[in-house]
Parts: sequence; structure tokens; C-alpha cells
Amino acid sequence: MTRSLWFLAALGLTGCGTDPVEACLDLTTTFTDKAVECGLDEADAEADALYLFTNGGCESVQELRKGRELTKTCLPWIEDLSCDQFLDTELIIDPSCEGQLLY
Repeated sequence: MTRSLWFLAALGLTGCGTDPVEACLDLTTTFTDKAVECGLDEADAEADALYLFTNGGCESVQELRKGRELTKTCLPWIEDLSCDQFLDTELIIDPSCEGQLLY
């Protein structure tokens, strides 16, 4: 399992903004940007994000668990991770990121 797959699996995400599809895109972009910043391959990180967050694409997301929490807490949390934290397989995921995308 690639590092990015592990991170996504640990998040347990099953979304940010009001629109669930836009929220999904925001989440996958934030994750991919952090992965690239930490030296991971952009295409692999994006593919991993889409696969694990959406099972293929953001269009399948029907709603968000707590959209405001996702945008105000989860995304900034991901952005603020150091690369050492992001790449740590024992990282404890912020609760604001768990189970946000609902299908």
C-alpha cells in the first residue's frame, strides 16, 4: 500500500464547502497538494485520493457529514501537517476529517 493510500485509509473518509462534489474535490486537492509537498508523486496521490475517498470519482458523493467542520478544521489540519507528520504511519487523524464524505 502506498503511503498516500495508508493516509486515506486512516482518515476513514467515506468531504468541504456546501456542495458535496466541490467538497470532495477540495479534500482530494488538499491531500494531493500535501503529498506533493512531501515528495510523493502527484498522479499517484491524486489517484489514491479519488480511489479511497470516492471509489472512482467525486460525483458519487451525496452529502457531507459536517461540511463546516471539514472546511474550517479538517482541511487546515491537513495543510498544517509537517511532512514528517504526514508520512508517519502512526499519525492520529483529526476527528474533523473522519467519515466526512457520504455516499
